[in-house]
Amino acid sequence: MAGPFADVSVVVPAYRAAATIGRTLDSIADQTLKPRQVVVVDDGSDDGTFEAATARADAMDGIELTVLRQDNRGPGAARNHAVVAATQPLLAFLDADDEWLPSKLERTMPHLEDGRYVLVAHDYLFARDGTEAAVDCVGNFRAGPDPLVSLYRRGYIATTTVVARRDAVIAAGGFDETLPNAQDFALWLSMLSRPDTRFHVFGEALTRYNVTPGSVMHHVMRRLRCCLEVARRYSHDLKDRPGWPLASVAFRVVALHYEAVQAFRHQGRFLAAARVAAATPVSLAALTLAHLFGPRPPRPDFLNPPSTYRQYLGRRSLRQRLRAKARDAAVFALSVGRSPRRRGGWIRFPYYHHVFDDERSGFARQLNAMRAWGEFIALDDAIALLAAGDPVDGRYFCVTFDDGFRSCRTNALPILADKGVPATVFLPTRYIDTRPDRDRDLLMGFYDDRRLVIDFLGWGDCREMMAAGVTFGSHTESHANLAALDAAGVEGELDRSKRTIEERTGTACAHFCAPFGLPRVHFDPDRDPGIARRLGYRSFLSGVRGAMRTGDSPMMVRRDHLLASWGAHQLRYFFSHG
Repeated sequence: MAGPFADVSVVVPAYRAAATIGRTLDSIADQTLKPRQVVVVDDGSDDGTFEAATARADAMDGIELTVLRQDNRGPGAARNHAVVAATQPLLAFLDADDEWLPSKLERTMPHLEDGRYVLVAHDYLFARDGTEAAVDCVGNFRAGPDPLVSLYRRGYIATTTVVARRDAVIAAGGFDETLPNAQDFALWLSMLSRPDTRFHVFGEALTRYNVTPGSVMHHVMRRLRCCLEVARRYSHDLKDRPGWPLASVAFRVVALHYEAVQAFRHQGRFLAAARVAAATPVSLAALTLAHLFGPRPPRPDFLNPPSTYRQYLGRRSLRQRLRAKARDAAVFALSVGRSPRRRGGWIRFPYYHHVFDDERSGFARQLNAMRAWGEFIALDDAIALLAAGDPVDGRYFCVTFDDGFRSCRTNALPILADKGVPATVFLPTRYIDTRPDRDRDLLMGFYDDRRLVIDFLGWGDCREMMAAGVTFGSHTESHANLAALDAAGVEGELDRSKRTIEERTGTACAHFCAPFGLPRVHFDPDRDPGIARRLGYRSFLSGVRGAMRTGDSPMMVRRDHLLASWGAHQLRYFFSHG
């Protein structure tokens, strides 16, 4: 007879686990206190893992089994996929080659009943080469005055032992999908380093961790590099904790290298073990310098849309930060003595992608600067002026936004309305009305080179913005690189997006903006403007910088990309060119 049940969803990432997934699911079904749901995410396996997991549905003894598929993106992405699909307030974690002992949930749940803890873990069995031994996690938990400092030093929480609050996992941003290993350790540190957050570890071995050729513990160097990166990121949290932070950093570095040396010795790779041992002082020096002089890295977030530009930008290397400072200094020097007022007779099209929470004041200052240099003009009027060929006698700014991020409504719209500035937003229609909790895979694919959840406008947002005077244009249906499409593909993207905008807003869609915006790289300037004109578009906007003047074609509009965080010197520099 099924039950009793706990309000738990079990997260099971699986990759090439057809031979072991049945055993893993059986260990869940055999629980004396059962979870209500199990979510298995097949991470692009090619060995029948999905089918093997699906076949266990009738053997789950009343537990809801959800089996999902994704392209191979690693265990962090698979776990995040499962977290989003989970329906219960508590999450438990189990890898597809490991097992729970029958009383795992029954012994764990009493520790969570009073709500004091966001995470509970316990000891486990370490099984390798036919033998197994209990791993004393609770001893490490009790090893010092602060369990978090002990966790940083010793990394004693095993993922297969964890039951955690789903809302806390989501608030911490989920598993870091850029790390091949140690995503779980990074998440626990992110969750548990927050103020007033408590966790508990108790002393019963209730899971079995199996070391196999494909398991995390088998990839020694990869694990070492990832764990060192996590140690670097979270060393700054130690400054607010008891003890001397550098002692904990040193302890962690030495412990990680020792663990790697032992793993290589077990594999009989003695030269590799010697190299790792010799590299210990180098790692120690690097992490010490990062702790003393490096900035606190932003917390990566793979489950929530960014609310600040710093979150959106993500972690940057020292080299990237130095290059940005050098570039800003150069622009400042080149902006001296320049002013957009010195050359009249133009329309400039400044465009943004976002105005995040920490960019609102900068955006307001930029609009004030533009008003001091010229007049604002709506896109319809700017295009009509160019199309008529009439002389452009004044200095005009036409503000547009690409991509349709929700911050256009939440942050930009109030400022635009307060200052009476007209604006146009270009929409990639496939992404409008999506939700981060429902459409995560689609949203995570918006950028080719980044794993980031973006929050887009809904059609209700668009209608609200229209009532405030904002107009909308097309940015294709799928945010497509038009240069990669044939003529029929381009026509389909432009036609479908145009029709969707007109149906959803009840107004004509007369303007088109090419995603990415560089001619011969992202669109064909000899082909695509003509297609847009045939479909009824009155303008074709690019990403090429410069002003538009009398005689310039509205079917090849130049624009100036801006960040709302930029200062006046950057605007002076860019607006005084072209």
